[in-house]
This record gives sequence, structure tokens and C-alpha cells, in this order.
Amino acid sequence: MLMLVVGLIAGGGLAIAKMRIDIFPPFDLPQIYIIQNFNGMSPAQMEGLIVNQFELNFQYVDGIKNVESKSIQQIALIKLSFYPGTDMSQAMAEVVGQAYRAQAFMPPGVLPAQIMRMDAGSFPVGYLVLHSRTESLGTLADLAQQRIRPLLQTQVPGTVGTSPFGSNIRSIVVKVDPQRLRSYNLTPDDVVLALTQGNVVTPAGNLYIKDQMPIVPINAMISDVSEFGKIPLRKGRNVYIRDVATVEDATDINYGYALVNGHRSVYVPVVKHNTASTLTVVADIHQALPLFKSKLPESVDVSYEFDESPTVREAIKSVATEGFIGASLT
Repeated sequence: MLMLVVGLIAGGGLAIAKMRIDIFPPFDLPQIYIIQNFNGMSPAQMEGLIVNQFELNFQYVDGIKNVESKSIQQIALIKLSFYPGTDMSQAMAEVVGQAYRAQAFMPPGVLPAQIMRMDAGSFPVGYLVLHSRTESLGTLADLAQQRIRPLLQTQVPGTVGTSPFGSNIRSIVVKVDPQRLRSYNLTPDDVVLALTQGNVVTPAGNLYIKDQMPIVPINAMISDVSEFGKIPLRKGRNVYIRDVATVEDATDINYGYALVNGHRSVYVPVVKHNTASTLTVVADIHQALPLFKSKLPESVDVSYEFDESPTVREAIKSVATEGFIGASLT
């Protein structure tokens, strides 16, 4: 009996040391999520032109149980649920194939959808918040997408890649004045056509000069934002885009924004994988914060907000206290 008690105590201590401490266990639900965006489309257009095609093609996937979709402005989210026991590797391959087939029936310019598996045990454990008093939201979103997000997945194992929130994508925005457009008897389609013809993506070539073969790029693609205003709208009329519109390096129309501590900010949700530990992920984030700050301009600061690790620690403390009381009474 003494050896049995010692074995139980030693095994319990070893289990506690190696146990993954977290709020939820990995559920491993048979679900696949499809995310599709198309800038400018209304919820009705997303539903009729994009989601409808996905739903028709996903009916041919084996083992599918239910299809749920939600359409908002310029974004559609589809959740596919499968019967228990379904081979999810085969299901993922079939969903990808049907998604590419559905894309052929969608409007021109639709990008391939993001297809991923998410578990109920994967949830945000906090937010990396970027804020600045001088930089615009578009610049903050660009920094979060290009610098912080890759470093997060590199320096913090067990996290899922997510896009930044709080600002729309950085874009070259052309704002047309309707009155000026009418004064020149032009339409918005004329502006779109001029932009397409005046900014052509052309590969660079090589020029043979004796023993040299230098790379010679063609100036058909505009590199300076101010050059967009010099594109002619109609040949022979001396009417340019700058006469009817303004061009700026900014962001598209923002449909929502993040307010952190009373200031407009951009944040990256830190979503942990269902098999990762919340405490380990949060500890790695605090350790990597100096590296994140070193990769940003001096006018931009990054901080870790809305930390969920205290909830886990309080739960562990509560379980330990109740266990100690029960053991003492026993």
C-alpha cells in the first residue's frame, strides 16, 4: 500500500508537470471554413454572385452534413460541417477542388478563397495593438501585415495566422469628382479604362551591348503615386486624371475601426492553435515584444492587450485550492 501511494503521488506530479494547461481541450471538430472577399460588393451581391456558386459546388463533397454561410459587405464566410468519422484530409482536397471550380462561374477579378480548418479550442488569447500619434491607420495596417504578422508566427509557436483589424487594406485611392467628370463629358468607365491602359505590368528585358547584357525595365508601370494624375483620359483632348480626380496613397473605405484606450488603433488577434498552451503562448509573446518593437519605426509602438492568461491562472488556482481542501478533508 505504501508503494501504491508513493506511485500515485509520483505519477500525479509527473502528469501535472507534463499536462497542457489551457481553458479548452482540442475538440477536433470535422469543420472547414471558407473565407472569400471582394472589395466593393454589397451583402446581396456577395450572396448571389459568390456564395451561391460555392454552395452549389460543395454539395458534391463526400461526407458533408451542413453548409452555413454569412455574407456582409465585401466578405463572405462559409462553414462546412461533416459527419463524424469523415476523412478530413480527403474532404479538404475535395473542398479545394470544388472551390476552384466554383470560381470559374464568378465575376472577373475574384481571388481564390482562403480555406482552413479551425477548432473550437482555437481562440484569441490577446491582441497585439499598434498605435501611433503621427502615422495613419493604413501605414499601421501595412506594418502589422508585413512585419508583425510574420514575426508572430516565427517567434511564437502554436499561433494561427490572422489578418490585422482596424483599417482597410493600403491602396492607391482615386477619388473622382462627378461635376468635373460631367464637364468633360466623361464617365467613370473612362477613368477605369485610362488607369488600365496607363499602368501596364510589363516584364523587364535585356539589352545586348557588346559584352554586356543589362536588365532594362520598361516604364509602363507607374512607381510614383503622383504619376497617376498624368495619365491621359482621351487622346488628343489634353484631359488627364488629375483634372477630374485626386490620387493618394491611402486605404480603401473603412467599414469599421478599432478603438483601444480611446485611440484609433490597428490590432492583430493572437489566435492559439487548439493543441498549444495559453500560458506558453503568452510567455513567448512577452519575450518577443522587444523584437516586435525593434522592427517598427520609432513613431509606432506595439503592446499586448486583453491578455487572457490571468483567467487560466485563476482557474488553476481555484482547482488547486479545491483539490487541497478535498484532500485535507479526506
